[in-house]
Amino acid sequence: MHVLVTRWIPPLERPRFFSYVYFASTFSVSITLPLCGVFIERYGWEATFYLTSLPSLVWCLAWFTLVCDFPDHHSRISEWESTYIVSKVKERGTYMAQRKGRDQKSVPWRSLITSVPLWATIIHSLGNNWCIAFFFTQLPTYMRNVLGFSIKSNGLLSALPFVSRYVGSITWSTLVDFSTSRNYISLLVSRKLACIVSSFIPAAMLLWLAYSGCHSVLALSLMCVALFCNGAVTISTLTNHTDIAPNFSGTTFGIDQTLTSILSFIVPVVVGVLIDGQVSTSNNIVSV
Repeated sequence: MHVLVTRWIPPLERPRFFSYVYFASTFSVSITLPLCGVFIERYGWEATFYLTSLPSLVWCLAWFTLVCDFPDHHSRISEWESTYIVSKVKERGTYMAQRKGRDQKSVPWRSLITSVPLWATIIHSLGNNWCIAFFFTQLPTYMRNVLGFSIKSNGLLSALPFVSRYVGSITWSTLVDFSTSRNYISLLVSRKLACIVSSFIPAAMLLWLAYSGCHSVLALSLMCVALFCNGAVTISTLTNHTDIAPNFSGTTFGIDQTLTSILSFIVPVVVGVLIDGQVSTSNNIVSV
């Protein structure tokens, strides 16, 4: 997807694109969780697999039908729009380089591996995904065992933080697009501010959450604020790859996601060790 972004999306519009498109997966979680709660209650847990797989098949058909590698190759795009996109992307000097084909431009592995900005982006992504992996894998359990919500209520309330994240991503990216397009702040400053907002504020909210006990309103509010601010990650980690190496953003993002996806396996293990079978917040362990 990052490869297509560098070909199709003008640089100043990319944060907003990442918010609407990439974080649509976050929005889908906010829809899927309540529906899964209803389906499990009525039809059993097996029904949730059909609920989640069928829309994916429809999406695949739409993708193969509508998506094209380059704007000027697309049969359904207007000439004006194609010219606009190509001209904006060419300003970064990436469009023609990609049109020549990757066989003529090998991946500079040494430069990528020794790139300090790339590793800084990956480290930030690791921290971000540690937090998100916790929410994805542990939130329903936390809502049920600690806050005491039923399966049906659990699905609905567990969706609220993810709705907040999607709304936050759109809010932050819109503000940044407005500010950078009018030269109020530079792209570099916007990326750094986004890193601070998407990391430090959620960390503070999670620390507070660890001491919120079984106060459901406070706990849910803290999680919503945490993920609302984490939505700013679309301006930092996700967009950074197209800034650092636009011609190889697919490769760098692949490295990033390969490393960070490991956390999805580690987080449940760490949580299991920390809580050691406990199902309450009496020792402030569950929320860590």
